[in-house]
Amino acid sequence: MVGKGLEMSVLAELFFYAAVTMVPMALPLAILLASLMTFGNLGERLELLAIKAAGISLLQIMRPWLFFLYLSLSGLSFSRIMFCRNHR
Repeated sequence: MVGKGLEMSVLAELFFYAAVTMVPMALPLAILLASLMTFGNLGERLELLAIKAAGISLLQIMRPWLFFLYLSLSGLSFSRIMFCRNHR
């Protein structure tokens, strides 16, 4: 595309619209993978056990993760609804 003589503004607009459609689909999977790696690492180094021994419940540990999961899933559902309405 760069060799076709298109301006950088046209290419930037194309990449922006491609990112707008791809990010809501990839974000929930990225959050899931990151949380699995994080909690796996905490469990492997026994830090999760130390946190639970300190009296902090698992729900309190996972509350920020649940908040970001809710945000990403609502963004995904919003983008799918808007995508379906715009392509009728």
